[in-house]
Amino acid sequence: MAFAQRSDSLIMEARSLVEQNKPADAAFLFEKIAENDVRNYESLAFLANYHFLLGQQLADRVESDFLKLSQPNRMQIAGYHEELKRIYYQCYEKASQYLLKALDLQKNDHLNKLLLSIQVFKEKVDLAPAKTKKK
Repeated sequence: MAFAQRSDSLIMEARSLVEQNKPADAAFLFEKIAENDVRNYESLAFLANYHFLLGQQLADRVESDFLKLSQPNRMQIAGYHEELKRIYYQCYEKASQYLLKALDLQKNDHLNKLLLSIQVFKEKVDLAPAKTKKK
């Protein structure tokens, strides 16, 4: 019961941080909540979105930098692919874990779309086999 009361105050504090546009600080608190309450949908959904958006920002930056190269050499191409893989493991893999837990608690179209986007990214960076189309 003690953590439930503490959890409520942590959620309020995390929400306040979100409103103050401090998502990294909010994520830290939501992670504490999720560690102690694996069924807290709000924290799982926030963390899924947070890690997905963080990955998306990093991937967009890497993509933009790569597209600036008029004729990338093999090392630059390999570096680009390694950066995308690093982003997957650093951000999207975490997002996937939170998404699956959140979706297990409550179905949500937005979270399903994020999960699909992560799968597409994973295929793009050759970390998952591409799905074959059914006839």
